[in-house]
Amino acid sequence: MLDITWTQNANINGLDTWANQLAWAAGYSQTHSVHGTFDDWRLPSMDLDGNNAIVDCANASEESCRDNELGYLRHFHGVQPGASSLIVLPLSDPRYWSGTTYPSIPQAWLFDFQSGYNGTDSENSARYALAVREGDIAAVPEPSSALLLGLGLLGLGTRQARGKRHGG
Repeated sequence: MLDITWTQNANINGLDTWANQLAWAAGYSQTHSVHGTFDDWRLPSMDLDGNNAIVDCANASEESCRDNELGYLRHFHGVQPGASSLIVLPLSDPRYWSGTTYPSIPQAWLFDFQSGYNGTDSENSARYALAVREGDIAAVPEPSSALLLGLGLLGLGTRQARGKRHGG
């Protein structure tokens, strides 16, 4: 597992150029009711070690796919258009910008969640983007059913006791 947190809405910023998506992610802020406000978002990397070797996660092990965060999301978490997941992907265009530029020409790497394809496109093309941040935000635990049932019975008992004291 990667120790990162994704935005749940993949349509959150709509279609935009690579530079605008970078700026959006860098300025994005989200407040969690328990964990507070997070403002350290970025576009996902496809080359964390900086060696310009983008891993095709379709045929890679989980360990070797860790540098390609978008590929990892598809191939090891099953995120793709039409699939049930925590991330909502638009069905119209499954291609998403990464935060990784293509060396020496004005292109950036993108990932296609439909095919699992890694590719590049002009930085002026309009594509979707997901924001990601370091650290895994754990789900807030729900109260146990037994506790809720006990509180409900206590409330009913208190109500009955009040009714008897007041002649009801």
